[in-house]
Amino acid sequence: TDCWNWTTFPKTRFASEYGFQSWPSFHTLKNASKEDDWTLDSDFNAHRQHHGDGNAQMMDQVMLHFPLPTGGDPLQQYKDFIYMSQIAQAMCIKTESEFYRRSRSEIVNGVGHTMGALYWQLNDIWQGPTWSSLEYGGRWKMLHYYAAKFFAPFMTVIFEDKEQLKVYAVSDLAIKQNQVTLQLQLWMWSSFTPLQTWTVTFDMDANSAMMVFNKTTAQLLKSGGCPAREACYFTSAANLNKTRLFGPVNAHFLTSFQSAKGLTKAKITVTNVTILPDASKAKAATTLLLELKTTAPAPFVWLDAGDVEGRFSDNGFLMNVETMTLEFYARASVAVAMFQKEVTVQSLMD
Repeated sequence: TDCWNWTTFPKTRFASEYGFQSWPSFHTLKNASKEDDWTLDSDFNAHRQHHGDGNAQMMDQVMLHFPLPTGGDPLQQYKDFIYMSQIAQAMCIKTESEFYRRSRSEIVNGVGHTMGALYWQLNDIWQGPTWSSLEYGGRWKMLHYYAAKFFAPFMTVIFEDKEQLKVYAVSDLAIKQNQVTLQLQLWMWSSFTPLQTWTVTFDMDANSAMMVFNKTTAQLLKSGGCPAREACYFTSAANLNKTRLFGPVNAHFLTSFQSAKGLTKAKITVTNVTILPDASKAKAATTLLLELKTTAPAPFVWLDAGDVEGRFSDNGFLMNVETMTLEFYARASVAVAMFQKEVTVQSLMD
């Protein structure tokens, strides 16, 4: 079963437990293993997996959407599979959670009004493959970054329902929001410029979900001049006063990445790192501002701070602009030179 497919999930009043496994980062694993363990078929990998057929299930989900890592370096293949297992977990739980959130205000065939969702699980008790979004030691998996978005107080959910592309607005806010503008954009994988933008302005009731866009996907692709479904994708966002971003930007991929056209290997670099003042910790360099540049659009951009403990303001994201800024929140004071030495960036086409 493809857990990126929302139609596989039940309409329920409350989703009390759902999840999917991933491996923790190599940084976390290496502290509990040795070099001989760093292959997919090692005894260590089998011993640490306590879910029957769990490693095969992760591999199956990865294979549905991505080409498997290849090459002569077993360690790099191992690291690449860790990365893709975290993508699969994040996308599976994102898809299911968004389905539950947009179902809160509707009943279909007598079921619906989903009023809560709890994914399994938050944190970890050891270094191994589990359902957690936080690794042993507190590092954020890709899922935890995604959870901050799919559980945002206000968000848009974009998906396909048979031939239709639909966008829902979802609000957990206690007050009505007036004059919210949906911005739906069609992009090509080979370009930093959207092919077309559609906007819809609406009022959003408190504590509710509603459909704000519904058009045939094929008509939208034709209208925007998309040469092939495999070459394009959509993004959705909500704005207040037509300018201020209101909640996270969401994306809908039209095909598996095995068949995507126009995606090329992007060179993504951290071009500048500066220290931001931390008012709560005098003279402590715990917040860093990063500038990223890319030569091509890149899905699932992942930054790793190496031996520097902390988290980024965003991670695992779609980078469809040439330059962007992020923040890194270190657990302890860190020198810029030390951080620059440790930080690495990868994306799907690497």
